[in-house]
Amino acid sequence: MIDIRNSHVRTGFGLAAGLAVGLVLSLSLSSPVAAQEAGGCGKDTDCKGSRVCIKHVCVDPPAVRACGKDTDCPGEEICLAKKCQLPKPKPGADMSLPAAQPAQPDKAPPLPEAKPAPAPATETTVGPGGVLVTVPAQPVQKAAPPPEPKPEPKPETKAAPPPEKPKHEAAPETRPAPKKVEEAASTPAPPLVLVLDPPAGAKKDEAKAEANKDEPGGPGQLIGGARVGIGLHRWASYKPLTDTTSDETDFGFKLGLDGGVRVSEHVALQLVGEFGYTFMVDGVHAWQVAVGGGLRIDRLWPGCVGIAGVGSFGTISSDTFSLDFSGGGLLIDGGYTITGPWSVHGQVGFLFLNQNLSEMQATIGLRFGN
Repeated sequence: MIDIRNSHVRTGFGLAAGLAVGLVLSLSLSSPVAAQEAGGCGKDTDCKGSRVCIKHVCVDPPAVRACGKDTDCPGEEICLAKKCQLPKPKPGADMSLPAAQPAQPDKAPPLPEAKPAPAPATETTVGPGGVLVTVPAQPVQKAAPPPEPKPEPKPETKAAPPPEKPKHEAAPETRPAPKKVEEAASTPAPPLVLVLDPPAGAKKDEAKAEANKDEPGGPGQLIGGARVGIGLHRWASYKPLTDTTSDETDFGFKLGLDGGVRVSEHVALQLVGEFGYTFMVDGVHAWQVAVGGGLRIDRLWPGCVGIAGVGSFGTISSDTFSLDFSGGGLLIDGGYTITGPWSVHGQVGFLFLNQNLSEMQATIGLRFGN
C-alpha cells in the first residue's frame, strides 16, 4: 500500500484528482445539455413552432429563395433543386448552422461569457528517480505583437490648374418681343361673311372692268379716244316733182375722235367729231363731216354707251355733177372692252339732210382710249 502521508504522494494525488474534475467540467459545459442550462438551445426541438436552433439561438428559418445557380443565393447557401439551401455537413464536421440573415430575428438574451479556467498555481514534474516534484507554475508570457509597418508618405502631387476659359465678347442684349396674347384675346373675332362666287362670265367682266378702270375716275376726269370703222351707208332721196323715192346702199369707212369730261363716276359729257367717205355706184362718191355732243355712260360693265346729237355736212359728187348737203341727226354708239384701252366699237346714225336726202349708217370698228 502507498502511504499517503508522504507529502509528495499527497501532492501528486491531489493534482491528478484536480485534472480529472476539470476534464469532467469542460466536457459537461461543451455538451448541448450544458449549453441549454446556460440559456441557449441545443437542437431544433428546443424551439417552438417552425423556429430552428442556430448557434444556440432560436430564430425563424431563413426564407427560401428560388435560384438557377449558386451565385443567385446569399451568404454560404448554394442552389439545390432550384432553391437556396445550406450545404449538407460532411460526417464529423461541425453540425452548427452558419449565421443566417433572418427576416426578423427575435432578440435572444445575451449568453454568459465563458470564463477561462484558472491556471494551476503549481506544476507537477517528474524528478530524478521517478519522484513527482511540485513546483510553482511559471506565468506564461505573451509574445509581443510585431510592430505595424508605417506607411511611407506619398509624394504630394499638385493638380494642374484648370485651363482658362476663352473670353467671349458679351452678346448684345436681346429683348423679347412684347407678347400680344392679351391684345389678341381682347380683340373680337371678325364676323363671318359668306361670299358667293359670281358666275365665270361675271368674273371675266369684272376683271376687264378693273383693267379698264382709270384713276382717280371721279368728277373732272378727262376722257378721250380715237376710232376707225367700216360700214354701210343707205341713202334715200325723195323727188317731189315726180313724187318718187329712190335709195341705194353703198360701202364706206369712217374716222372719228371723241373727248369729254366726267361729271360723275359713270357719266361723262362728250364731244364727237367724225369724217366719212363713201364709195357709191357708177363712179359717184361722197365725203361727210359730222360734229356734235352728248352723254356717255360707262363703267357699269366692261364697255360704254353714248348718244350724241350732231350736225353734218358734205358733198356727193362725180365727174359730171356735185351736190352739197347739210343737216343733223343722232349718233348712238357703244363698245366692249377687249383688253386695256382697246375695245370693239359700233355705231348707228340717223341723219336728215337737205336736198330731200336722208341717210342711215351702220359701222363697226375699233376704239383706242379711256
